[in-house]
Amino acid sequence: MNIRFTKEEALSRLRKFYTGKVYPIVVATIIAIAAMSATEIFLAGAVVLLFVGACLVCDTARPLIITVVAFVFQMSSKYSPSPSVSANHDYYFTSWRLPIFIIYISLTVISLIAFFIKNKCYVRMNIKRDILLIPIIVLVLAFLISGAFYDGYVSGLPFSLMQAALFSLFYFVFAYGFKEEES
Repeated sequence: MNIRFTKEEALSRLRKFYTGKVYPIVVATIIAIAAMSATEIFLAGAVVLLFVGACLVCDTARPLIITVVAFVFQMSSKYSPSPSVSANHDYYFTSWRLPIFIIYISLTVISLIAFFIKNKCYVRMNIKRDILLIPIIVLVLAFLISGAFYDGYVSGLPFSLMQAALFSLFYFVFAYGFKEEES
C-alpha cells in the first residue's frame, strides 16, 4: 500500500478538511475542553495552529470564521481577563503566560495578513464605499478610551486592546475574507 502524496494532493486534502464539516467540530471540541478544564493557555496553541494552517492553505474565510467567533469562548471563568468576572484577571498578562499569549496573537495576526495578501483580499477594500468601517473605528476608539479617567485604566488596557482587536478581526474577516462569488 503506497501512502505517498504529492504536494497538490496533500494541499487538496487539507483544504477539504478545513472547508468540510469536521473542522468546526474539531475546533469547537478543543475550545470546549479548554474552557471547562481551565487549560486554555495550552490548548489555544492547537487552535492557533489550526487557524494558521487554514490561513495558509485556504482561499476562503469559511474555515476562519469558526476560529474567530469561538476563540474567545475558550477563556474559562477562572482566568477571565475581565476584573468583574475573575480575581485572576491578570492571568494572561503575568509571568510565563504573557510571552505565550503574545506569540499566539502574533501568529494569528501574521497568518491573517498572509491570508489577505495571498488571496488578494485587499483588492476588495474600498474605504469610500465601506460605510461600516467608520463605526468599527469608533468602536475601537471606544474600547481604548473606556475608563480613561478612572484608576486602573492602565491595568485594564490590555483587555480593552484584546476586545478592540477581536471586533476588528471579525469585521475584516467577514467584510473582505470571502470571494465575490461567495458573498
